[in-house]
Amino acid sequence: MNQGPLANKAGLYQAVVSAIETLPPAEKARKISRTDLIKAVKALNLKKPGMSINALVYLFDGQGLTSKERKEFELKRSVPMEEQSKLSATILELLNQATSYYKDKEAQCLSIMSETEEEELDIYQKFLKIEQEPGLRILMKRIPSSLTYPPTIHRAERGIPKKISSLKGIKRFCEIREKRIQNYYEQLKTYGDRCIHVIEEIRDYLSGRKAYPSLTKEERRAHIQHLIDLMEEHPEHFQVRLVEHLPLFEYGMKGFNRVIVTAEFYPLHIKLIRYIELKGEQAVVPYLFEFENIWQEASKTQPTNNEVIEILHNLLKETN
Repeated sequence: MNQGPLANKAGLYQAVVSAIETLPPAEKARKISRTDLIKAVKALNLKKPGMSINALVYLFDGQGLTSKERKEFELKRSVPMEEQSKLSATILELLNQATSYYKDKEAQCLSIMSETEEEELDIYQKFLKIEQEPGLRILMKRIPSSLTYPPTIHRAERGIPKKISSLKGIKRFCEIREKRIQNYYEQLKTYGDRCIHVIEEIRDYLSGRKAYPSLTKEERRAHIQHLIDLMEEHPEHFQVRLVEHLPLFEYGMKGFNRVIVTAEFYPLHIKLIRYIELKGEQAVVPYLFEFENIWQEASKTQPTNNEVIEILHNLLKETN
């Protein structure tokens, strides 16, 4: 749609639409208002105008849609306000990190998306390649990784991601996962694995308060029991600490030359990047320091795996 027809449809002057199209940065004087911006975008007939316009006005001046604006322009809220604010802040932080690292000559940034089954499978193939590199694995994740699933889950073709639905796709996913798990155990004995998880998230995972459609409650309990078994079998090589909450992102690194920052906790209806891959020392070191600080703090009450195992046993009892 050209500027003229869009201006007519939105009830604006063409000069206003032109000003929106060439919008300067926030620190410079702008000749348009929030109202004009909302009118212009609403006239585009987007599928979910409330969500898109909310994101745009947040980027425009740092404030999401007000209830007055929603009422005036008939824009329904698709996500609760509290969650919307958290999502907006998360999106801005992701953009911030991505752009700052991208501009830094000493670091590289790559965003990874997946909208199709093939793209989803490519992600897991990429993870296998990264995991085969030498070095300690460090993981900051709300709940334990699928690499610690017991054989009763991964060999029974359970825990398949939603986007993988064809028989061919499921078969390929299971083959990749089996290779990842075999590689994981081989590397565990040589380099080790250190993980930080969230107590309340594990409690929800075990109790079924949150939906994990790819696994039954019994399978989730078997997963946590297997995590305990791994800690008991490999006390020096597999170490876990539990915390009350994580920083903004989940992330993992293998060796110290890259970090994969996870954005997969977004609601499924928001199509954004799934992961950001940051390479180079300047990109990785801040995450490494953050991990070590949280690890040291958690180790004050959990100096060894034994204390963690006791907490997990209690969670299993509580949620039985």
